[in-house]
Amino acid sequence: MSLQEKTVVVVGVEHSVGHAIALAFSKINYNVVVTGSDYTVVENIVNEIIGLGGEALAVKCDVTKKEEVDDMMIKATSRYKKINIVVNDAEVVESKPFLDITVTDWENLMNVNLRGALLISQAATREMKDGGKIIFISSIAGSIAWNEMAHYSASKGGLESMMRSMAFELAHKKITVNAVVEGVLDVPEISAENKNLATEKMISTDPERRIGKAEDIAGTVLFIASDAANYITGQTIVVDGGYTLR
Repeated sequence: MSLQEKTVVVVGVEHSVGHAIALAFSKINYNVVVTGSDYTVVENIVNEIIGLGGEALAVKCDVTKKEEVDDMMIKATSRYKKINIVVNDAEVVESKPFLDITVTDWENLMNVNLRGALLISQAATREMKDGGKIIFISSIAGSIAWNEMAHYSASKGGLESMMRSMAFELAHKKITVNAVVEGVLDVPEISAENKNLATEKMISTDPERRIGKAEDIAGTVLFIASDAANYITGQTIVVDGGYTLR
């Protein structure tokens, strides 16, 4: 396939949302660098994009390892020359009672959810010499109480705080930094119990009261990545069907 004018790096495509985001960018003619720690998943998504007529590159990347993050960016820029957008959906999601959270649990989750976000953002910033956009995928668990997810909630709250400081510091480089915050979604990673509980709180689609889909998050990411959102930075855009209004 012929190379496109713009390139996006989508990190964490093992998750339904990351997968949907990669496909959404391919449909609007971006070169898509598809990355994740599971190369089989990454390669399958690239084959899917190519099968739909898009242009994509598969790169295995463990976001907790600086050398792998740097290597991923080298491969991306060697192929596509320039990175315009980076979307980070790499995360560990774990549910555990507060008193049962071990130091190992904490470190494993924070290494991906925060250290990984730092390393990806630093590598991306170094490549965005003419400006660009960094978009994090966060969760409503970062701003509201969520049972048995204290460490996950802490990571998402920290991610959003880091995002705001990054936006302030990187503005002079013409880089915007934002977070798209997802609510409970109808994806395989979410338990049926949580889906049922969330449906009761939906307000945006009465009387259907559906919970969100991965495509709802992908659509918001496309907006933030577009020129229409060039004046938006340092913000959390909540996509939860009104869940957090109650």
